[in-house]
Amino acid sequence: MTKTINILNRTLCLASAFTFAGISQNSLAQSLAVKVARSADAAGAPSESEQKLLRVRPMNTRTIDPTFVSGSRFEQETGVSHFTAIRQAVDLGLKSRKIFTNEIIDRAYGLPGRDRSLPVGLLSHSMCTYDSTSAAYVLGADYVPDATTLTRINNFVNIYNKQRAAALAGKEEGKEKLSLIWSTLFSCLAYAESLADPDESSESDALYLDFLNSNAAMKADFVARGMGTRPKGVLMHADHPGEYYIRKRAIRNDPNLTPAQKEEALRKLDEEYAEWGPNKWMVAGIFQFAPDVSSNAAPCVHQWNETAAEYNRSGMGQINLNKTELTRALVSPLQAFNTYCGAQKMSQGFNSQANTVNLTGVHPANIIGGQNLKAPQDRCMSLLMRGGTGRMYAHFGPLRNSTQRNTAILFNCVERATLPELKN
Repeated sequence: MTKTINILNRTLCLASAFTFAGISQNSLAQSLAVKVARSADAAGAPSESEQKLLRVRPMNTRTIDPTFVSGSRFEQETGVSHFTAIRQAVDLGLKSRKIFTNEIIDRAYGLPGRDRSLPVGLLSHSMCTYDSTSAAYVLGADYVPDATTLTRINNFVNIYNKQRAAALAGKEEGKEKLSLIWSTLFSCLAYAESLADPDESSESDALYLDFLNSNAAMKADFVARGMGTRPKGVLMHADHPGEYYIRKRAIRNDPNLTPAQKEEALRKLDEEYAEWGPNKWMVAGIFQFAPDVSSNAAPCVHQWNETAAEYNRSGMGQINLNKTELTRALVSPLQAFNTYCGAQKMSQGFNSQANTVNLTGVHPANIIGGQNLKAPQDRCMSLLMRGGTGRMYAHFGPLRNSTQRNTAILFNCVERATLPELKN
């Protein structure tokens, strides 16, 4: 009989029987998922938004997710929700690990190299609070969130720091609450990244088929595995270099162009960037990663494979770093690797802050006398991050306030969704 892996019963701490105040963790997790869905700035009625996060995504029996050992299968009626995948990613991310980097990353962020770096994770450090001055130092003056949003960020940070202290004091309740606190943030981020879009997206269908048609060998592999059409609920988008968006914005804002001229200019721009390659690439899944071996998903593969070796009886398998297998991992209905990589992006940001020698790569609370840094283990981590050479590794736009309003949207969701039980 084909072996079925039930993720909820594996050793990844997803279905603990632990209770606080007589309420099971599973009940709290369900309540949290519903609150996040209802709090997110998402399209559709609340019930539709809930389904995006909570609906169990079945695995096709002919699909082998490369994140699980060869020979393992999910039966047609067996699968997990996006929320369960996020919980799994958070639980794996709580353990501190040395983060995979490379020479380019080390030079850009002033890091000593992986072997000499302090291990970090979603529990390893306290987090910093903000006022307008410290937020400007981290993000730049033009990207400081409004006062209400800074208060909401500080509320989240204070809850995290309180439950982290409880976890470090040996209280299991603190660690369980910490897992749900991070799950709140990542679930709200999931809506910001992809889940706010329509679930049944004809654009995603077309992009998926166009992407497969660009690589005959990969298409043959996917068709043979029953993945010839887009996995239900896994969204795709086309991404482009920064210059594309700069030119697009300039066209839209050009006062000398008529609406018809703008439409024509935008059409020509899209034609120029229409072919898959350096000018156009697909981003996929809940946290929208590019399935390319040179993309920012690649370090997650190395981290996943090392983690999988630690959990060698959990069903986690090694991912070969090639385009076909990375694509399978990122677009799998399970979304285990996609959500894992999302959680890793937070740890990668913390790694750059904990181990950097650059004053501009940390929250100002970590600078002593204006010229010296605290020791790596004594630093607080900045949840807000600004990328760029000499600064921090920063992946998520809502944590950079990249649109000057997406941080407010994110933490409105987080504030509304945080369960009262997690604050005490």
